[in-house]
Amino acid sequence: MLQLGLKARDLISLSYNLYNELASLAKQGGCIMELRKKENMCGANGWFYKKGYLDFDGREIHNNTIYLLEPIDVDLFYSFIPTELDGRKIPRDQIYRFVVYHEIGHALLDPLQKSIWHANGTLNEDKMRLLKGACELRADRYAWESLFPSQPLPKTEGCQFLVAKLEAFMIEHKNLFTAIRTPKPL
Repeated sequence: MLQLGLKARDLISLSYNLYNELASLAKQGGCIMELRKKENMCGANGWFYKKGYLDFDGREIHNNTIYLLEPIDVDLFYSFIPTELDGRKIPRDQIYRFVVYHEIGHALLDPLQKSIWHANGTLNEDKMRLLKGACELRADRYAWESLFPSQPLPKTEGCQFLVAKLEAFMIEHKNLFTAIRTPKPL
C-alpha cells in the first residue's frame, strides 16, 4: 500500500533485447558493458572506466568498460542538470541508449592522459574541474548527435556562461582535445 505523501519511483529497466542492443553498441565503441546496482555507482547512471596494463610482451592494453545503472530512476535522470544539454528532452525510451552513447563519447573523446594529470598534479584543482566539465560537455554532445543527428541540441536555460568558460578552456588547451579516436570494436 502506498502511503500518502510518498511518490512511487519511476524506474526503467533493461529488457533482454535492449541489453543485447546496448552491449553490441558498447562493443562497436570498443568497450565492454557491465550492469551495476545504484550502491556501486556513486550517483551516476553510467560510468566509463579505462584500465591500462601491460601484456606479457610489454604492449599496453586498454580495457574500456561502461558500467550501466540498472534500473535507472527516470525522475532523478531528468532532474540532473549537466553542463549544457537539457536532459529532460531525452525521450524516456532513449535514456539507456543516451547513457551508453555518452560513455562511448568519453572513450573516444576524453584526453588519454586525464587520470595521469590528476595523479601527478599537472593541472591544478580549478583546471581539473574545467577539464572534467569539458569532457562531460563533449560526451553529451556526442551522445545527442549519435542518437538524434538531425535535431539541434536542446540547451539548459542559463548555461551559456559555463559553456563559454568550458569552450574557452578547450581552445586554450586544444592540445588536450584531439580529434575523435576511432573505436576498435571488440
